[in-house]
Amino acid sequence: MNINNENIDQEIIVMPEKITISECQEQFLKLTELITKNNKLVLDGAAVKQIDTAALQLFLVLMKNNDIDDNDVSWSGLSEEFLERASMLGLSDSFKLN
Repeated sequence: MNINNENIDQEIIVMPEKITISECQEQFLKLTELITKNNKLVLDGAAVKQIDTAALQLFLVLMKNNDIDDNDVSWSGLSEEFLERASMLGLSDSFKLN
């Protein structure tokens, strides 16, 4: 996960090619820390080539917490793999992808 903060008002988080259960705890902790420090985060998922159910659950928790805490977390450039997996699990609406 790379962080690009070209714009002072927001941070862009570039997600890695592979996000699976083995990376979930580390990813969750990093993202949670970033969300608490910033009002605006953009999650760039263009590079994601492999994502599993555990990783999608991680993002679902982040989005639900985002709604509760009134932070601004959005998506950018999601890969076909991410979109297909989210749709297959019925998470497109929860991720606000539609």
